[in-house]
Amino acid sequence: MNSTNQQETLAEPWLSDVFDHSPDMIVVLDHDGIIRKANRAFLNFCEREPSVLIGAQISAFIPAEGRIQWKHDLNKLISGEWTSLDGILISGKGRAVPFHISLISHGMHDGHNFTILHLQDASVYQTVERAMVTAQGQWERSFDAIADFMCVLDRSGHIMRANQAMIKRFTPLYGNLVGCDYRTIFSVTDTPDTQPAMPHAVEASPFVIPEIELPNLKGWFTVSSFPLKDEHEAITGVVFTVRDITEQHATAAALKKAEASQHQTTKMEAIGRLAGGIAHDFNNMLTSILGYSSLMLKTTKPNDTRRNDIQEIMLAAERATALTRQLLDFSRNQALETKNVSLNAVIQNMQEFLGRTLGEKIKLNICLDPEMRNIKADVSRLEQVIVNLVVNARDAMPGGGQLMIETVNLSLDQKFCAAHPELTPGNYVELEVSDTGCGMPPKVREHMFEPFFTTKAKGKGTGLGLTTTYGIVKQFGGHITVYSEVGRGTTFKIYFPESHEAGEVCAPATQESVLLRGNETIMVVDDDTNIVAMVSQILTELGYSVISATSGREALILSDQHANTIDMVLTDIIMPEMNGPDIVRMMRKKRSNLKALYMSGYANHAAAQIGVLKPDTAFLQKPFGSETLTQCIRKVLDAPGQ
Repeated sequence: MNSTNQQETLAEPWLSDVFDHSPDMIVVLDHDGIIRKANRAFLNFCEREPSVLIGAQISAFIPAEGRIQWKHDLNKLISGEWTSLDGILISGKGRAVPFHISLISHGMHDGHNFTILHLQDASVYQTVERAMVTAQGQWERSFDAIADFMCVLDRSGHIMRANQAMIKRFTPLYGNLVGCDYRTIFSVTDTPDTQPAMPHAVEASPFVIPEIELPNLKGWFTVSSFPLKDEHEAITGVVFTVRDITEQHATAAALKKAEASQHQTTKMEAIGRLAGGIAHDFNNMLTSILGYSSLMLKTTKPNDTRRNDIQEIMLAAERATALTRQLLDFSRNQALETKNVSLNAVIQNMQEFLGRTLGEKIKLNICLDPEMRNIKADVSRLEQVIVNLVVNARDAMPGGGQLMIETVNLSLDQKFCAAHPELTPGNYVELEVSDTGCGMPPKVREHMFEPFFTTKAKGKGTGLGLTTTYGIVKQFGGHITVYSEVGRGTTFKIYFPESHEAGEVCAPATQESVLLRGNETIMVVDDDTNIVAMVSQILTELGYSVISATSGREALILSDQHANTIDMVLTDIIMPEMNGPDIVRMMRKKRSNLKALYMSGYANHAAAQIGVLKPDTAFLQKPFGSETLTQCIRKVLDAPGQ
């Protein structure tokens, strides 16, 4: 059959035009694989004239090494067993080009078997496919390289894809994240009442929340959601991102706290100057009142009815004098007779008096550091500070309770003083007065040192007790802080600088601060992330291996995941959900030799009396410096047993 006759018999003229003008190659083969007809695209690819191409074997355009396989595959096509295959053809320029070869038709015509094949250049598609694979890989690498927690959610809020940061953080807690509801992981339904609830990630998308606290993650975060849409602008899902800004939030909070502290200090200084000026002028008037009253009293006869009136005037003036003296103490304008003083001796001398002041319903506990350093103070004013704090504690326990007075030597380092700008690094003597009373809410703590501020009933107090205490402590160069929770009691901490005045009795010179090193593994647990970060940094720099946790639940999970020995746990006593002793008790079920050191803002005996800590348990009082921290840790680690 010649080519012209075959072309006329195979198709109508219009179909022949489609055949010749198709952009893809079409070729007609007989059962031996000989080319019986080819369109222009195939002729152009092979760069052959029809007279040369027609009658040639199709295998002539197949690479030599693939011809045996090609013959096998071609038989599959001719037989109809296959409908398509991928192969390589050699162009007229000798270039190997990948093709997708499809069967269009096969059968009999004029007694001859024929097969019509459609050949589509696959090089473009392979290039696009490679580009898509490359782009997909780049997208996935970029997605996984993002440090934020990022995931793709479906319309119901379930995770379809999570980046590596999120997988590493949450897989140990929740297992495979795919299919998890994002609200379970981020606890968005448990946000505190003090802040707005997080919108639904899908329903409210797009949105950005610059700052929100997520309780389950123990921190502050920026949360955003951006929709994914199809070609019809319908939302198919969202990209949900959670960025950890806990450190920035802590820095901002610390700055805000420092600004508030500076504002409070400035306010107290201004009030002090005002009070001092008023007291000074008022004292001048009281001097006149008392002087003239005394003269009048001397000139009246014993039976004069005016004598009682004059005496009442003098008594009122004396009470007013006592008030002005307190105002002068607050303003730091009162004259003091300072000398080297043993704080322990002052407390011991007052013990009987303090017991009578408290009454029978309140038990007084005193714990004094036997190696207490001296301080520079006016004894009478120091006694007034102690009495004011004791009376304040007594009034907070109308139904009875316990009062703890403790003294301890402290060495405050640069890190601690950076958080308390009123103090400078050095040696201090700390006086703690703790009660088990009603405690104070934040609003009361904000104003408790201000003159005439009181929560007592009318006529029950002047509002100058803590004001006077504040002024005297500042005159001694000290600093006073308060730690209080409603229903848990109050602890006042006063820091007095150590005295070094020559010629007077002083405490022995302390040795240069030494930070004790170690190589043990220590777990640090505290719900205050700043404390965890600070302690972890100190211990890591000293050679310890540190495991950090901000909750009891996290501590137990990390303990189970840690295959090696954990030598000691340093934990806060009172925390949400689970307290320190409970954490240690549960960890010791699997780690019987685990040692423990507890820390708290409460005084040692106060913590024991509250009922969460047994007496004589290893205890570290907040605040503490690096030296005190390392000494306590080594003391616990080096001690035999638990």
